[in-house]
Amino acid sequence: MDRAAYIKVRRQLRDTVGVEAWKLNSFGEGAQDAHGLHDMQIADVLGIGTQIRLGKRSMLAFDYGQNRSDMGKFFHGGRDIYGDYTSGRPHAGFLGGPPRHRHR
Repeated sequence: MDRAAYIKVRRQLRDTVGVEAWKLNSFGEGAQDAHGLHDMQIADVLGIGTQIRLGKRSMLAFDYGQNRSDMGKFFHGGRDIYGDYTSGRPHAGFLGGPPRHRHR
């Protein structure tokens, strides 16, 4: 990754609750797939989060982010071993469920 940009927006809703959204993008030369056929962008991440204060010494926080870049898709089932796009669903089942196959 040559360069990256990051921006975060935060909003306090009440004294004990806050939310945030953030975006991270990479620029410049990315990474090559295993066969050197495709140049992949490393990061295109969108995230959201919240934080809730439960008392003087405790809080509950939650963050969720998704890397929508070529590399994120490659590592999470969006590309096959040759670098070609697939359905975008990982081949392993989610929480032990069987994988779904698309019929052509």
